[in-house]
Amino acid sequence: MEMETSRETSPILSPSNASLNGTGPHSLSLNHTEPAKNGDEKYEELDEPNDSQSGNGLNVWQAVLFITGLLVDYSLLAVEALVVNTGWIGLFLATVLCSVIVFTAILIGRCWNIVRGRWQNERHPYGAIGYEAFGSWARTAINVIVDICCFAVTTGVLMVTAENLFVLGGQALHGKYCLLPVVIAVVACPFMWLGTPRDLWQLGVWGALTGTLVYLLLFIGAIVDDEDTEADTDYSNVTNVTVGTPSNVGHVRGTLLHSTVLVHLAEICGIVQVALGIHYIAPGLQRDMKRPEKFTKTVCVSFAYTFALAIPVLVVTYVFQRDRLAYVTADTTVLAVLTPGPLSVVAAALFLLRSVMVLVSSNNPLFQSLEERLDIPSEFTWKRVVLRTVVFVMQLLVGETIPHFGVIFTLLGGICFPILVLMAPAMCYLRLRNIHTPEKYKESKAIWILETVVCWLIIVITPIMAVIILYVMGAGIFQGKTVLTVPCFINATLAHE
Repeated sequence: MEMETSRETSPILSPSNASLNGTGPHSLSLNHTEPAKNGDEKYEELDEPNDSQSGNGLNVWQAVLFITGLLVDYSLLAVEALVVNTGWIGLFLATVLCSVIVFTAILIGRCWNIVRGRWQNERHPYGAIGYEAFGSWARTAINVIVDICCFAVTTGVLMVTAENLFVLGGQALHGKYCLLPVVIAVVACPFMWLGTPRDLWQLGVWGALTGTLVYLLLFIGAIVDDEDTEADTDYSNVTNVTVGTPSNVGHVRGTLLHSTVLVHLAEICGIVQVALGIHYIAPGLQRDMKRPEKFTKTVCVSFAYTFALAIPVLVVTYVFQRDRLAYVTADTTVLAVLTPGPLSVVAAALFLLRSVMVLVSSNNPLFQSLEERLDIPSEFTWKRVVLRTVVFVMQLLVGETIPHFGVIFTLLGGICFPILVLMAPAMCYLRLRNIHTPEKYKESKAIWILETVVCWLIIVITPIMAVIILYVMGAGIFQGKTVLTVPCFINATLAHE
């Protein structure tokens, strides 16, 4: 089989060290000779993982902090606002989705543990997983989708950061929203020139720390902020739709009363996947760990910590701020509905400071992919600076075209993320498990069957959910039930009203 350049240079690709005795977690079953019926490639045995390759990598707690720094995000506050608005049905939907996302994150980690013996030095580990499961077409498809997701997510995060700054500035920034992404891009661009997660884990510590402080402040703020919501709420800050002055609150209410619960449920589905879907980054992070076999523990601790912060804020928001969330859009967050004061200002400022970490982390797989294709060395050079700056400017232009993170995230959650976050992990895990660890069936038959049933449910339901999200959001956009209006370069004031 013709090998890729990245595989030829790896010191652990020789099949001479492969386990052929049919035992061990990464052994080869000689009854399976091809990864898939792709017609042009033969399956080759996997080498045993050589963990000494990652001796200088991240430990479990560094990886936990890195993932937590990504998860404790501003967009998660938008999910909480939508859940409060939709009630029990929204809570049920969000709970199921969160559970499935954690499960598939564990699956993608198991997949990498199966294939990493051959691909430890691969710059696109998610694509390598697809290759071992289904062949070269799957690798190409996954790598392309990962690149699209990285580009779109970073664009959305840029607009999230601008939204956060808009909330922080209040009425002083009214009509000036479209300038904010430009300012943020200028500040964040130099950080884009940094390396891989192995070089960036300190930013993860910063993201986890600031995120924790923000959620603690919001927990307190939602309780103590007990002003009269009907008399004093500034709906321009809550809704960010069509009109943005308190004098037009009646029009805002009339518009939003025609928004169906179905639109908000679609927004929950889309935004939850983007907010918690670390899967496109996870294999690269796991590759850089000293003990990649500990990734399941890393995922469980990271998500448990995130939910331990988010759930109390959701509860107190429902109890104390429910009336203020009666009229929401996908851009509405728990932070935005609080009365401006020291707590909300400090929380917004901390989120603003942590945004650089998220911007850099979400773009990293895309940068590595483009640099490999353009033969740009992994060392710091002027070529890296030029490429990453150009990509970031393109993301800024897209953001100025769709200046609402809720719309970007919801549509992304109906197009690309269902594949990377839900379908691909389930499909690849079933395939790799059957090829490389068939002996596990005899050892734990009940668990094997349960995993199979859950994976197939995910595979079947995911495309149905994606179609519903796109249909509902498309109808909502055309009927004016979302915040999408015009691009910034057509009307900078109306674009974010």
